[in-house]
Amino acid sequence: MFIKRLLSSFLTSTLLSASFLSLTACSYEVGNAPTPTPVIQPEAQSQPEVMFEADITPSPQPFQFSLPTPGAEPVTNWRPPLYPAPWAIAPYDHFYFTRPIAADQKNWPAADYRYGGVFFGRNIVHTGIDIPSPEGTPILAAGPGAVVWADWGLFMEIPGDNTDPYGLAVAIRHDFGYNDQQLYTIYAHMSLMNVIKGQHVETGEVIGFVGSTGATTGPHVHFEVRLSDNSFFHTYNPELWIAPPQGWGVLAGRVTDEKGELIQQMEILVAPERA
Repeated sequence: MFIKRLLSSFLTSTLLSASFLSLTACSYEVGNAPTPTPVIQPEAQSQPEVMFEADITPSPQPFQFSLPTPGAEPVTNWRPPLYPAPWAIAPYDHFYFTRPIAADQKNWPAADYRYGGVFFGRNIVHTGIDIPSPEGTPILAAGPGAVVWADWGLFMEIPGDNTDPYGLAVAIRHDFGYNDQQLYTIYAHMSLMNVIKGQHVETGEVIGFVGSTGATTGPHVHFEVRLSDNSFFHTYNPELWIAPPQGWGVLAGRVTDEKGELIQQMEILVAPERA
């Protein structure tokens, strides 16, 4: 029994060794390195070319901005009157306002259409003064106060009425009054307004620009002074309320006949008294 098992074990070992040598002989040759198993390369297949949107439509050129070189800050040529406003040299003087046009411009009223004039007809009385200036000239607040109107329609008191003879107009209720009554100033025929209703402005602040909106014969600012009520029927001669240039004054009066009636439509020559 023992001899039979030993013979079976010997035969098994001999067969395994023979199988190993046979496999080794298949992979190796005497005196040469091992030969690797060849790899079969797949045939190259042509891939379709993929087109992208960026290739079809290239990106646009970036925006190019040409920015101008900033200039100097604008400086207004407005200056206050040489006499401080309000200014009075007599109890009845009330020069409370500055001129609505800057000192570097012609800023005195048209001589042939002053307060009370009837250029457009005897029933159309001029309730202010007209200061001719080029289109776009800045219009300045004659004194500090609150803007109570900035629109069309001031003459008829109908907001937004673009048929109104005053055109684009601004009204200011001032921070001061006269004889316990409220003062207002009016600026009419603007081409453009620079303020809104309710805004507070200071003396010399730009409130708009000269134009010819409304009933006009050319660009100018129509300037009014109103006392006690912001109404067409409560106007006063603005030339008696604007501080005059240094060395100047204002001559005011009325010409009547022997009965005390006002004389109208008569040319008056005013000259200094001869020594």
